[in-house]
Amino acid sequence: MRKAFALLFLPFLLLAATGPLIDGQVLPTATHLYRDPTVIHLPCGIDLDTRDAEPTLPANLMLSAEQEGIGTYLVQFDGPIYSHERRALEQSGVGIEGYLPNYTYIVRMDQATRARVEILPGVGWVGNYEPGYKLCPEIDLGGGIPEKLVVTLYAGIDGEVIRDAVEAIGGELLEWQATDFQTFVHIMLAPQRLSVLVREPQIKWVEPYHQPYIMNGQAQWVIQTWEEDNRRIWDEGITGEGQILATLDSGIRTTHNFFRDPSVPITDFGDYPNHRKIIAYQKPAYDPDGVITFGDETGHGTHTAGSVLGNDQPVGDSSVNIGMAPDARIYFLDGGGGGGGIIHAVSLEYSLSVAYNGNSAGGARIISNSWGSQATRAYDKSCVESDQTMWNRPDYLVMFSAGNNPPSTYTGSPANAKNVIAVGGCLNGTAANFHWSGSAQGPTNDGRIRPDLVTPAKDITSAWRNSDDAEAATSGTSMASPIAAGSAGLIRQYFTDGWYPSGSPSAYHAGFNPSAALLKATMINSVETDFPSIEDRVPSNRVGWGRPKLDNVLYFPGDLRKLAIVDFDEGLATGYQFLGKVDVSGNSEPIRITLNWTDYPGQLYAFPALVNDLNLEVISPSGKVYRGNNFSDNVSVEGGDFDTKNPVENVFVDSSETGEWEIRVHANNVPAGPQPFALVVTGELNTLISSASISDVTVDDEGQTNPDGNMDPGEDVTIYVTLLNAGENALHNITSTLSSSSSYVTITGNDANYGTLNPAESKQGDGFEVTVSSSAPLEEWVKFEVSIFSSEISGDLGSFKLM
Repeated sequence: MRKAFALLFLPFLLLAATGPLIDGQVLPTATHLYRDPTVIHLPCGIDLDTRDAEPTLPANLMLSAEQEGIGTYLVQFDGPIYSHERRALEQSGVGIEGYLPNYTYIVRMDQATRARVEILPGVGWVGNYEPGYKLCPEIDLGGGIPEKLVVTLYAGIDGEVIRDAVEAIGGELLEWQATDFQTFVHIMLAPQRLSVLVREPQIKWVEPYHQPYIMNGQAQWVIQTWEEDNRRIWDEGITGEGQILATLDSGIRTTHNFFRDPSVPITDFGDYPNHRKIIAYQKPAYDPDGVITFGDETGHGTHTAGSVLGNDQPVGDSSVNIGMAPDARIYFLDGGGGGGGIIHAVSLEYSLSVAYNGNSAGGARIISNSWGSQATRAYDKSCVESDQTMWNRPDYLVMFSAGNNPPSTYTGSPANAKNVIAVGGCLNGTAANFHWSGSAQGPTNDGRIRPDLVTPAKDITSAWRNSDDAEAATSGTSMASPIAAGSAGLIRQYFTDGWYPSGSPSAYHAGFNPSAALLKATMINSVETDFPSIEDRVPSNRVGWGRPKLDNVLYFPGDLRKLAIVDFDEGLATGYQFLGKVDVSGNSEPIRITLNWTDYPGQLYAFPALVNDLNLEVISPSGKVYRGNNFSDNVSVEGGDFDTKNPVENVFVDSSETGEWEIRVHANNVPAGPQPFALVVTGELNTLISSASISDVTVDDEGQTNPDGNMDPGEDVTIYVTLLNAGENALHNITSTLSSSSSYVTITGNDANYGTLNPAESKQGDGFEVTVSSSAPLEEWVKFEVSIFSSEISGDLGSFKLM
């Protein structure tokens, strides 16, 4: 029973009635198999059914012999992959390089390790990762003219490793950049020579290079209230103050009244932490040849930045067309490449991270990108890197314009990433409940909903480059993304400045740093679905989930509709569920439940791209069962299948029943977990704020034969449980008990005292005395349950496991 505090932690929030509530706990749950569990959906376009012989590939795209040394293989499990199964695979000595649907890891290992892996419990099949599997299906392998291609190498491999191989077949290595997940290399090569190159063992994938291009005063009230001239969110005092947002675009006219600061002139690239609007004007990539020049050659970047946060009131004439978050500041990345092109580093993650890392004034936590490529609907390199950016930085919300029609009917890359907000377009002003015909539509090629939402994109007036007070009206989803980003900045201020849960800023309600998943869930939960066209019933391939209206989701005193959230960063593992409850006191308002998670980045061109599969299930007081994303006429319908493609799931019920609603988030398959998530609930909710949760568990085995902080057979140990008061109210006279149904442990002292816990305070209670049986197996999980008793709340608090 080693590795105590290899803790499988099952946190639980226990709350009582005095503020907005999602009363939740984490419990085991059943999983279900996908419909084709033995099929591996390979990114090259082949569906490999491991019950049958491997698909026929040309001989030059298959291995002719067993792989020598470290080779690349596919390891498929029999079903949903549990955390202990992944751990056993890693402990066998493999290097996990990624996940493919269904239930399959790409791994690097030698033959001896393969022999051990093949007999692991749960492993159903092991096979070669053939050279032909590395080729993007969009490449014409008969092409004899050199093309720019992107070669992906495994993590930790230097791009120079393949230079000789590329040059030996007539190619040219242009540039490369390494990330934590992989190394990207740009090459020029005739595609017909790729059958030779992909035999190099360091190569993981090859795809075409897609050049990104830009996607060229009434939106304020449209997004805030959908009532003409009613800007309630600003009137309440939420204007973006204290928020740092970012754009990567063609440049900014820094002397424009929307941005200029007479005391801090900006005339060149650099950091300007004391500037009233622009804290940095930087390049997103290494630029030794000076291709990126200071300033805005096209006007595009000035316009989009103005829509996010432009504000001329301190220096100009108080334009009515200021940005959505007028008191926010910007970290600007100038990627203008002339001709409408956008320049970023070989690694898009590197470029996006520049603004996140920031300077002494802070770093951006929301970035708008009004550019992309509509050359493919697939989950390509830019999509993977956008998801990678957000997975590595869970509080960084990345937005992209969905794309315009023309050049393509469909949304493109990076908007087709899973975790970003892809922003499509609607009309403006009083016509904003109509889809804009120039906005590209979904779905992605694996069937995911695109765009996520729409904001005004037609005739948007903002700053222009011609003069310091110039304004111009332009159209495009380039205009929609910055409107959404500025609006997200207002939501973020609501959380960081302590407006939640009371609806008023207060030192008593400490603000917090919201996850990007929470910001996205809040945006989507706020939507209006009042589009008259039957094509725009949500979820729609034209308007996504609808048009944000922040007054639908941000609670202020006196509002009937209230807000309750969970920002669950501990995450769920396969086979567990978050079970939450909310109490609905009236049916004058609809109840809306939004689940969103920042998913682990998928493999290049994965189909489907989803890695960690969570499912939303909601049960009404009368027992009606709703599953996420089963909709008709803009509202949820009972029953239906679980969604296995999208990392956003919604249940919208217009005629809500009063009483207790049960919300379940099932972790059906989490091969790269645990998976954090966010829940947003709005409706006529009772308000419940007293809260306690388990925040830490430690084991004291001093004086035992093996005092290593672990539970070992035959030891007498003390287990200390730390509780956290996550609510508004102090908890008094707190005691807790510990229990376990395991025959391997005996709890001789199962009462602990905590006294009083003030809001946000953590405290370790008296220890629980536990005797471990001398016959206990070394690798046996033991589950413990904790119950709490106090003057304010009592009940089962949750559970944890020790091994």
